[in-house]
Amino acid sequence: MVFSPTAEEHKKLQQLKTALQEHLLTNRSTNPKIRDELKKIAVNPDFLFKYLRGRKLNVNRALENILYYAEVKWVIYPEYFSPQVPDYVRYAIECKLLSMLSKKDELGRTYIYVDSTKYDDSQISAEKCANGFRYIVENLMDSPDFLDNGLIVLLSGKGIQMKHCKNASNEAKFYMKFWRGFPGKLKAFIYFDAPFVARALSSIVKPLITSKVVDRAYTSSGMGDLHKRVSLDILPASLGGKLGEEEAILPTDKLMALAYGK
Repeated sequence: MVFSPTAEEHKKLQQLKTALQEHLLTNRSTNPKIRDELKKIAVNPDFLFKYLRGRKLNVNRALENILYYAEVKWVIYPEYFSPQVPDYVRYAIECKLLSMLSKKDELGRTYIYVDSTKYDDSQISAEKCANGFRYIVENLMDSPDFLDNGLIVLLSGKGIQMKHCKNASNEAKFYMKFWRGFPGKLKAFIYFDAPFVARALSSIVKPLITSKVVDRAYTSSGMGDLHKRVSLDILPASLGGKLGEEEAILPTDKLMALAYGK
C-alpha cells in the first residue's frame, strides 16, 4: 500500500490498534483461531489502515469490520480462505466471467463486470465466483483511491436461467455475511439485461440484504439503467459503449496478477 497518513490518521490508527488489543484482553473466550488472526492484525498497520480508511476513519466501525472479518475467515466460511489462490479463480478470470473495466469514472470509482453468459454451474458455483471476486477486491484495497472512491458492480443477466435462481435466497445470505467482513464501499450494483424470472426474484431477495445495498441496486430488462448510470466513455462496444473491447476491459493477465496479489 502506498499512503502517507496525516497526523489525524496516525492518531486514529493508534486508537484502532488500542481498541483491538483491549478487545483481545477482555474477550478471552474468543475462538483460538480468531484470536491468533486478531493478534496478527493488531501489529499490522497496513491492514489496520485499510479498514480505518475504508470506514472513513471511524474507529468503532473499523473495529467491528475487523472482528467480523476474522469470524468470516475462521468460523463462518473458512473453506474460502485457502492459503493459495484456488484454481477456480483463474477459471473465472480466463473465461471472462469476472473482468474489470480499464478506466474509472469521473468520481474515480472502480468497475467490476460479471458476465453471466460465461457462467457454467458445472464448473463454478455462485459462492466460488463471489470468492474469486473477493481476491480481486482484497488486493484493490491496497489502493487508497479504491478505499476512498469505492466500487460499482455490473452484472449482465443474459445468462441467468431458472435453474440458477433456485438457491437465490441462500446466495443472498452468503453475500451479505461474506461481504460484511470487508470495508470496500459498494457504490452501486447495476443488474442489466435481467430476465423476467430474475426481476421477479429480486422482490424475494431484497428482504435478505441491507437497506443500504437495496438503495444502491438497480435492475432493468435492458441496458437503460446501465447507460443512465455509467458513462459510455468507459464502456466497451459490447455494452453499448464507445470503446473497443481491448481498450475498455483490463487485460486478463493484469487482472490475474491483481487477483494473485502480484
